[in-house]
Amino acid sequence: MTPRGENMAENAPNMETVWIDSSPKPDLSILVGDIGGTHTSIGVVGKTGRSYKLVVKFLFKTRELGSIFDALSPVQKTLAGLPELGPIKFCCLSVAGPVQENRCVMTNVDWEIKGLEVETFLGARTLIINDFTALSYALPLLNPGDSKSLLQLTPPEEPLPIPHGFVRAVLGAGTGLGVGFLVEDHGKYIALPSEGGHSEWAGLKGEARELYDYIQQTEGTLPEAEHVISGPGIGRIYRYLREKNSLREAPPIDPRELPAWVASHAETDPLCRKAMDLFVQAYARFAYNVALTFLPTSGLYLAGGIVGKNIAAFQKDNLFYRTFLETARPFHRRLLESIPLYVIKDYSVSLLGAAHAAYSLL
Repeated sequence: MTPRGENMAENAPNMETVWIDSSPKPDLSILVGDIGGTHTSIGVVGKTGRSYKLVVKFLFKTRELGSIFDALSPVQKTLAGLPELGPIKFCCLSVAGPVQENRCVMTNVDWEIKGLEVETFLGARTLIINDFTALSYALPLLNPGDSKSLLQLTPPEEPLPIPHGFVRAVLGAGTGLGVGFLVEDHGKYIALPSEGGHSEWAGLKGEARELYDYIQQTEGTLPEAEHVISGPGIGRIYRYLREKNSLREAPPIDPRELPAWVASHAETDPLCRKAMDLFVQAYARFAYNVALTFLPTSGLYLAGGIVGKNIAAFQKDNLFYRTFLETARPFHRRLLESIPLYVIKDYSVSLLGAAHAAYSLL
């Protein structure tokens, strides 16, 4: 059996090629990937000195692929015709799922990606990491003053915190909820894995407590943070509110489309607006817990498509920021106020983070 395995797609997948940077030949070219349940991106990052630049990326729909090799094969053929990029010596693939012994069984796709198989196929040293580990390694590459990559969540009327210390953290809601954090040690960076998105969700008062009980009843398990702070979580919140208000079900909507439908109707539908408010508040309280656990005084970053596409819901009446700061202890409030809060706007940063991880760890 070849490394492509038995799940190889019968037809060649559609591949979109996007050129990003045409600078002179880099000192080192690193093949990187961001493999998720919906989309797969394979790219080449050039490293020159201490700078990382995404040169080109190849985009696929994951469901059109039989295995990761259905993406790597056409990419490898394309790169063979681009000698100006130089030889690919390192590869790092960031994958949505837990990683053990350089292999990952994906969470939302029936794939197992093994570093040794990829390394044999490519002839390049290969590292498999979790997608939020890649995001963690991307954090020191981001410039807080670059408005194209980052958005400050601190309200304009508040003084902007100055990054300080040695810890950064990132969390992001999408299909699930991911968490990662990064520690700087004498100029080197160490990203540590986390499954914090699966920690128990602490909805302990008011409507949050009622939502907690609803999820426990409908899911038959203790509610995890991911049950609320994710795309499916928006759907759960909306269904809870409809049942609480004894409303008939909304017009038939594919459950996969419900989160986007709720978000898009938040300005005109009171129930959708309430659902998004509860979602943002839950997100902020989880960020509060992450902040007090890791003390990321160099920056706490929100990633993922939900926050990027619904930033108005987070900034409305400073809802996220106000909820993030809610505490009974003045000392802790001052501590939270000292943490820079950012939204990552550039979704390709995970590819840069994968390159940084490859160079640091291989």
